[in-house]
Amino acid sequence: VEGEPIAPAEEITRVPSAPKRSLRVNILKIRNLPEESSTTFNYKFVLGEQVSEEEGESQDNAFTGTYEMPEDAVKGTENVYNFESLHVLPPIDGSILKIFISKPFEINIEGLSSPGKVSVPLTELVWRRKPTFDDPDEDEFLDEYPGAAIYGWYKVSRVSAEGDEPDPAFPADAEVYLKLTLTERLAGDEELQALNLITFRVESMHNLPRAWHLQDGETNDTHLYSYELSYELPGVPGPIVIPDGEILP
Repeated sequence: VEGEPIAPAEEITRVPSAPKRSLRVNILKIRNLPEESSTTFNYKFVLGEQVSEEEGESQDNAFTGTYEMPEDAVKGTENVYNFESLHVLPPIDGSILKIFISKPFEINIEGLSSPGKVSVPLTELVWRRKPTFDDPDEDEFLDEYPGAAIYGWYKVSRVSAEGDEPDPAFPADAEVYLKLTLTERLAGDEELQALNLITFRVESMHNLPRAWHLQDGETNDTHLYSYELSYELPGVPGPIVIPDGEILP
């Protein structure tokens, strides 16, 4: 998890515990903004499709959240959200596990000079990491807790479309502090050990067009191009596409 852990001083209102396996979303604050900033956010995490019994139509099986700053909220280089929402998960099967392993939780940030996005990998909610001394003094980080949690500061990346001009006003150091908590693990250790997993890694690429390289004074946030990787595996309907790639200097 990126970023140093903190124990936010602000109090938040707890959503009551749910009897079913749930994902608790806490989005607490955003920092390193321009002066007098006022931001909002929203998210939508899709867990597949479900069929409406009444109309027979398929629709997203998803949970969503949104936040608007109150009119009397303090504007500035830091915005405090103290947002919490509890989402009940559907029955866990292989497709749900695959989504948590391969799909990040994304938050859209609005109110900046360009749209922003926070992307949070969820693998440590599936394979729970060992607690450390730096973890918050909370039940979710004890060995006996039945679920799992991840937390920290996560970078806000600029969302740009093809052909967009660079946006020097976008706060390149903006970060959101959040915590995601499963009230119960998605699968036990024996089930996870039985999974067949392939790790695909691209270490480097050569002889790329000059325009693909970062030019003098250019950063990934101001670069005009976006990149995605596409590949196929035997027996897997494809191609498999990995979006939002970056060229590293």
